[in-house]
Amino acid sequence: MGVKTCHVCQGTGAETMSMQGFIQYQATCRKCGGAGTVITDPCGGCQGQGEVKENLTLKVDIPAGVEDSMELRVPGKGQSGRGGPAGNMYISIRVQRSRHFERDGADVYSTVDISLAQAVLGGRVPVKGIWGEMNLKIPSGTESGRKARLNSRGMPVVNASKRGDHYVEYKIKVPKEPTRVQRELLLRLAYEEDQCDTTPFEGTVEGLEEFTKKLDEMSSDEPASQGEEDTGLFGTFSGLFGSKDEGEGSKSDPKGGSEEPKEGGGDTDNDDRQDHKREATK
Repeated sequence: MGVKTCHVCQGTGAETMSMQGFIQYQATCRKCGGAGTVITDPCGGCQGQGEVKENLTLKVDIPAGVEDSMELRVPGKGQSGRGGPAGNMYISIRVQRSRHFERDGADVYSTVDISLAQAVLGGRVPVKGIWGEMNLKIPSGTESGRKARLNSRGMPVVNASKRGDHYVEYKIKVPKEPTRVQRELLLRLAYEEDQCDTTPFEGTVEGLEEFTKKLDEMSSDEPASQGEEDTGLFGTFSGLFGSKDEGEGSKSDPKGGSEEPKEGGGDTDNDDRQDHKREATK
């Protein structure tokens, strides 16, 4: 392979350029690329460039907490220069979207479904987190859309020892096809809210008017005696759903299943035998 001095720059590696005929400046030689020499008999593999292109698979370390569109610098894996070290390679990171979490910086957001009873009375619910499952507390009186903040349960901050927070949004899951008992309970709740001055509601509730009439009819037609029947919430439901003893015999009903023994009652067979003895003696 022969090498000779570049005839364009005369071995200087730079050539003089002119702009608009009177402004002159120096730039890297276009022929030799600044080397000052050219190859007269170039290699068939690299065509005298001194390098060839090939595909490589590299393994790089991804720091914890990287975000979408961040660039990762890999030293020494870039374009190599003639007579100098190779440059750096920059990798653009794309973070795959999660089915459970949304992200804003180092903070993580998710939602959890809770029942109407949990929202009103409180409780606990399992919640998925990026560091594992958590048992999240539900405060009583939780409204849909309320968020709970879990400190330091979010993503790590790049090149730092701290982490973001995890925000969990409560969503009340309403039964689309409530059972008969659920419907009666909800109507009772609506009735109580309608009667209470502290929790009034605007508008109407489907079925509440008929439910209220039924309660009024039960109150007037079947007054409960004190100490015999519960007149509270469960007593009202007992009347609405039907007594659990309905269809069963009562203790005083001779057609029922059980009967109280009479006072002074003796052995019936023994009494018959005594009557026969008396007849024989006569």
